[in-house]
Amino acid sequence: MIKSRLFSTFALAGASALVLVSGSALADVRLSADQVRVLALKTPFSSISIGNPLIADATVIDENHLFIVGKEFGTTNLIAVDDEGNLVFEELITVTTQMGSMVTVTRGPTQSTFTCNGGRCEVRPTPGDETGKYRDDTTAIQIREQQAVRAAATPNLAPQ
Repeated sequence: MIKSRLFSTFALAGASALVLVSGSALADVRLSADQVRVLALKTPFSSISIGNPLIADATVIDENHLFIVGKEFGTTNLIAVDDEGNLVFEELITVTTQMGSMVTVTRGPTQSTFTCNGGRCEVRPTPGDETGKYRDDTTAIQIREQQAVRAAATPNLAPQ
C-alpha cells in the first residue's frame, strides 16, 4: 500500500515536471494596468486572440513578438495559432492595479475607489462603487482620454 502511494506520488511529480519542461503548462504574465510589455513567443504565429479584451489587449509586432497592454485588473488568457490553426502558445494574463495602493472609501452603504501613489490619490472607478459616482468618474476619464487622443493627432505647428 505504501509502495503504491509512493509510486503514485512520484509518477504525478514526474508528469508535472514533464509538462513544465515541455512548455505546455499555462504560465502567468503579470503587468499593471496602463502598462505595456513585450511578449516573445518561441514559435511563429499567424493569429492571436485575447479572452477578455477589456482586461488586456495585444498588438502584433512580428510573427514572434507582441505588445501586451494591461487595461483593467483581472485575469484573462491569450492564445496564438499558426497558419494551420495549431495552438502554438497559450498563457494567462493577469493585470494588477497600478503601482501604489488602491484605497476604497466606504460611506454608509456606498463606496468609492482610488489609486494612490506618491501622496496623490486619483479616482479609480471600480464595479461596486456608488452608481452615480462610478458613471461620472468613468465619463470624466473617457473625456480626458478623448482630449489626449485629439492632442496627439494635432500636427505640431511650431516653426522649425
